[in-house]
Amino acid sequence: MERSDYKQPLKVIKDGASDPRRLPREILLKIFEEGTRTALPCIVHGWPIDKGDWNDCARDTLYRGLVKLQTIYKTKLFLRTVSSFPSTCPVSHLHVNGPHGRMEGKARKESGTYISQLLPCCTKLQYLELYFVDLSLSPTKALPAFHSLRFIAIPVTSNFYDIAPLFSNTPNLEALKISGGGHSIIDRPPEIFPQPTFKLRELSLIGKNKLTHPQ
Repeated sequence: MERSDYKQPLKVIKDGASDPRRLPREILLKIFEEGTRTALPCIVHGWPIDKGDWNDCARDTLYRGLVKLQTIYKTKLFLRTVSSFPSTCPVSHLHVNGPHGRMEGKARKESGTYISQLLPCCTKLQYLELYFVDLSLSPTKALPAFHSLRFIAIPVTSNFYDIAPLFSNTPNLEALKISGGGHSIIDRPPEIFPQPTFKLRELSLIGKNKLTHPQ
């Protein structure tokens, strides 16, 4: 940001009014809890920062690098953050862990709902890792094209086919990592898969996966 930008008068927000540029307070606190407090002196030293700039710094910190959503609470807050701004979410690397084991039923459906709403907003993704994410339990928005997406990691589970439509929206996908054990990757007719438009350079199979389907 240019230094001249700071010559602008500070914004005055009346009590009770909402600033569309501001992140919710609990999200700001979460951002600065994640080991970023030590960087704050560098951000604010010698600069008069208004509330809008403060929130922009927090937003940039949130989207930088790998974003790991390992709980429903984190996923919900992240979706709320993305929904608070009209522009496309700039996150490039997203790692999502849905509820598994004992956390099933309502929690799994809730998690799938949040992820199905989040993915269409993240069209700048380059790396996507989905684990224990079941999109079949909630209505999924039509997926846009992910032109920047180069890498997808996914386990072979019962919901493998529920994200298959994603493959037809990744024209530049280069690497696919499939992990799991004892599950058949293709146990249904291959026509359920949309026609892919990408050409893989790398395919990683981890576990006792099977590439053939019953004749």
